[in-house]
Amino acid sequence: MQRISRQALQEDLYQLTRLLSKSHPDPYTAGGGSLAFHRRVNTLLSNIPADGLTQTQFLCHIRPLVASLGDGHTCLFTPEEECEAKTRRHPWLTWSVIEQDLYLARVYQPEQEALLGARLLALNSLPLPTLLTRMGKIQGYDNIYQNLVHLSLALKDPLLLSALLHQDELPNTIKVTLTLRNGDQQTIQIPLLEERPGIPLEPDSAFILPPLNSARMCRAFLDAGHQVAYMRADSLLHYRESFEQFHALGDIGHMEQLLEEAQRYPPLDTNLPGKLEERIALVPAATDLLRDLFSAMRLAHTSVLIIDLRFCPGGNSFFATILSYFLYGIDAMLASSWNEGYHIKRYSTLYFENYIKDTPEEHSEALRNGGYDYTDEASWLQRQESGFTPRVRLQALADLRQQVKASPTFASEFQKRAYEASWAPKVYVLISAQTYSAGFDTAVTLQRHGACVIGTPSAQSGNCFIDALSFTLQYSRLKGHIAFKRRILFPNNEEQGNILKADHELTYDYLATHSYDPHAAIRLALDLALA
Repeated sequence: MQRISRQALQEDLYQLTRLLSKSHPDPYTAGGGSLAFHRRVNTLLSNIPADGLTQTQFLCHIRPLVASLGDGHTCLFTPEEECEAKTRRHPWLTWSVIEQDLYLARVYQPEQEALLGARLLALNSLPLPTLLTRMGKIQGYDNIYQNLVHLSLALKDPLLLSALLHQDELPNTIKVTLTLRNGDQQTIQIPLLEERPGIPLEPDSAFILPPLNSARMCRAFLDAGHQVAYMRADSLLHYRESFEQFHALGDIGHMEQLLEEAQRYPPLDTNLPGKLEERIALVPAATDLLRDLFSAMRLAHTSVLIIDLRFCPGGNSFFATILSYFLYGIDAMLASSWNEGYHIKRYSTLYFENYIKDTPEEHSEALRNGGYDYTDEASWLQRQESGFTPRVRLQALADLRQQVKASPTFASEFQKRAYEASWAPKVYVLISAQTYSAGFDTAVTLQRHGACVIGTPSAQSGNCFIDALSFTLQYSRLKGHIAFKRRILFPNNEEQGNILKADHELTYDYLATHSYDPHAAIRLALDLALA
């Protein structure tokens, strides 16, 4: 791989430093303050070799600086060329998070099938706590569950695995120490291979779930009597209303790429039109799916609704608004909104490059104060003093209408109010450590309305940095995200602000009792609902 000159890489590091310090709401506190931050920068500048580095080497060199922000939404991406390289040897094992452990959820060789469900103790004699400490210095995280998720992904990524093991090149095999199902410990040698050694093997499930549409959503009934409804969202980036919102706000980001993904999964049997608005209209809408679901639930007098967000890493949180409309209605949405926390935005040059329909002139006052906008925090403080007054309600309604206006598909339903609070089942929300960003927001919203949350706590914190800005470094062409908003969902509860605890946590013992069923969380929901 071609080396990039020392001077060019130093310029990239200066660029990254400017982007972090001028775009992120608080780039210093988690890493020990501004002095510590810029000392890291100085050290990194000095340690770039005279003959430069390759793109991949430079990525490894600067990742600790970005990780020092302690923010799960701010990160650097592995280059696509590296991801697609044919020489990406890694151990073919898939790990999932349970409680505060990793367990083996999928293997690829029949002789390893007996290991399914075993928990990770160590890798090459490095115990799990040591691996987590090293992982946190490579990639920032919101809480322990996100650090575990990052580690589970790193164990399949040769670049990250090398960094975890402090080795420039990976060995041919790796030692994995496990706690087996019966409690015994066993160390096995796992080969690092380029090609998948076999078909994926995982425990059988008691549930056959419906296929996802191209918006990565589905709905069904789990019983013949239609008393248990099921709705699943594996992404909140690919539904039509999300594209409508992004388009209205001028957030161009990766919209073209996301549209292509939505329209080829499964592939649409049509020639795609050229106009962006027409392409967006082809994407399945959450409004339509929920309207059909709630119509069927109302007809059958369905008593239970399971919302499955276990595999939803994020997207656009507008879905929570749509779902709340169908479940609880506008009045309940307004009543809960006055006390749901606040955010502090930071405007910057990078922000306006990402949000092209927004302009510096509209935020001149904030820009005179470092770009910080405390308007939402001030409104929240005022609401705490006044309570949910008629004036507060009117403002909340105006804000909701403005939000809805950006999505013509949902705005039409919202105007008619035909399915507002159309049916009120008992709601169970399934989450996992993978539930993140907009998936997390949806779970919090439903919990605040009385839904029962089941599963493993989310990798996201309620009090964290959110909403990412895209950037590309000039010479290395490395890409990444920087959060520009500090969100406080739980102003008066630091513990809950760090970890959203499930009302009923999925434990390792429960998982083991149900033979490590990948959908054991559904069984737990049914146990509770039908008790």
